Amino acid sequence: MSASPQHDRRTRMFRRARLGVLIAALAPLTAFAALLGFKFNVWSISFALDVLTLKVVPVLAVIGVFGALYAAFAALAERRYAGSLGLAAVVISLLTIGAFGWHYALARDARGGGDVSTNAADSPYYPERVIAARARDHAAPVPALADAGGCEVSFLPTQVAPSVAAYGLDKAGFDIPAAGVGGGSGTLITFWYNRTYDAVVRIRPGRTDVRVTARDPDHDQGKACRLARQILAGMTA
Repeated sequence: MSASPQHDRRTRMFRRARLGVLIAALAPLTAFAALLGFKFNVWSISFALDVLTLKVVPVLAVIGVFGALYAAFAALAERRYAGSLGLAAVVISLLTIGAFGWHYALARDARGGGDVSTNAADSPYYPERVIAARARDHAAPVPALADAGGCEVSFLPTQVAPSVAAYGLDKAGFDIPAAGVGGGSGTLITFWYNRTYDAVVRIRPGRTDVRVTARDPDHDQGKACRLARQILAGMTA
């Protein structure tokens, strides 16, 4: 006995909605695969971040919008059997586009070339312990002076207590192996792509300066600037 036309229509709409969900999910799945491949040393950060995440995934996100619309139309035609799939496709697409919009807004607002300081004319420098750690990590050399590169950060016009400097570093997520009267320094490793940042707070009479330097400035994307702002915010909270 052949299926009824109504059953065939339901099956067709369900399959269309399911296809739309798969298309909408391509972008987040590719981003997750890029991160997973990097974590397990399948490929480099340049391929995972620069190629897959920042070039391929945005294209897939746009395609995902059309996939979500395709699923939504199928869901409208057969709400009972395809409605949840249509809703899922739209939600996935909106979250993906929203995540990338948020990322690009952060990168645009927090600029800098991976080496940010509140004092470009007399930048704080790192202790030998940090310089040695950077050398072992084959990090980019630290110049004598930092170039904010468009990142807007200002020094604190006060001599903060060492505990305040340590608190600011801690609030920004830095490990603090050393802190004293003259300031403190710390290191942070991000969860996403294991990017490593060094930070130093220098305390002087009437002035406190901050410097944040990425060990891989090519993949900074404004993170050093945001971290410097977080340290300053922590010290003034």
